[in-house]
Amino acid sequence: YRYLLILFLLNVIPLSSQETKREFSVDFRMNSIKIDTLYNDNSQIIKELKEYISTLSQDTTIIISDLSLSAFASPDGTKTINTRMVRGRLNAIENLVLNNIDIPDSIITRNEQHLSWRDLEGLIQESNLYRKGDVLTIIDEILDLESKNTPYNRSVLKLKALENGNIWEEIDHRFFNKMRSASVIFSTKEKEIVNQESVQKDSTIVVIVEKELAIEDAAVVPVKIEEEMIIDTNISSMTSKSEIVPMTEDEIGDWHQGL
Repeated sequence: YRYLLILFLLNVIPLSSQETKREFSVDFRMNSIKIDTLYNDNSQIIKELKEYISTLSQDTTIIISDLSLSAFASPDGTKTINTRMVRGRLNAIENLVLNNIDIPDSIITRNEQHLSWRDLEGLIQESNLYRKGDVLTIIDEILDLESKNTPYNRSVLKLKALENGNIWEEIDHRFFNKMRSASVIFSTKEKEIVNQESVQKDSTIVVIVEKELAIEDAAVVPVKIEEEMIIDTNISSMTSKSEIVPMTEDEIGDWHQGL
């Protein structure tokens, strides 16, 4: 027997959806890893975050595909202190989120961002800070000492002393204030939906089986039976029909060689 199997299953294609992102960011006081609702706009941000999480929890058509957590610290502290600040702030923003919604750890990414004096230098270069040139000169000193693993506390004190501390206060307010932060980015998308109409329409599977008849007399022109089975996956049924048809010349030659 020779069998030829042909399967057709058409147009069962899931509908794709576009991923969207939503970010929330909270600020921290100097040397603090606690999210203070009375600080800056934290109270409003936390309210909006909880409302967004509530919406996600109730909407069964949306899934969270990724959760990105990041925490930052300003460069004015030591590396040891800043590492502790970053990790503490990262834990704080993570707890804020996970206390309000269950998210598998497999889709969570955590980023510890250690902002540097070089980052501050770039921000100041783009600003209109008073005595900007003097500030940048001192920051260059700090960067040079830092590259040599040499303490730069005196240079920081020099920066803090400019204009009786007023410039340092402005730097703290305009730049450090936003560097001491943590953020969460939700990546969401619609659940994939199978086009049920296409499935109902095109869920028929056609199976064609060819069978050669065993004929004792080689002088008789051989024939074959084509049997077609139609399987409807919607109703779990199968029908078949058979038809005797003559073999082609090529098939007859193959058949004779096999005798």
